[in-house]
Amino acid sequence: MCDPQPVDVVAKIAYNCGVAGKFHEVRPIVVNALQAGNYQFESRVAFDEQNYLQLGRVDEQFVIGAILATRGQDVERGVHDQMPSVEIWVLKPLIKRRRWYIKFYILEDVYFISVHPAKFGR
Repeated sequence: MCDPQPVDVVAKIAYNCGVAGKFHEVRPIVVNALQAGNYQFESRVAFDEQNYLQLGRVDEQFVIGAILATRGQDVERGVHDQMPSVEIWVLKPLIKRRRWYIKFYILEDVYFISVHPAKFGR
């Protein structure tokens, strides 16, 4: 059984306790990780030009604002291709009349896979 923990506790505790099941519970974990700098980028074989956070094209404050602006209808969940037990979150918030695509998962840290303007049809 999991005891209630403040949102700034290591994300792994929240994930293992099943908190990652609902976006309103995941949102503060991701926001806190961004505020504290406790996030990473998923390693990829090819350098990903689509991760604007990793490239410095957007900063943590922009991503936090986008996450806070995300509504339930703009959230999708899936599983990681290489780690089927890991839940992937895809957010598609509308920021200043432009749709964004934010993809991440939580282990001990939050791992960002993609942060970029959405392509048409996504």
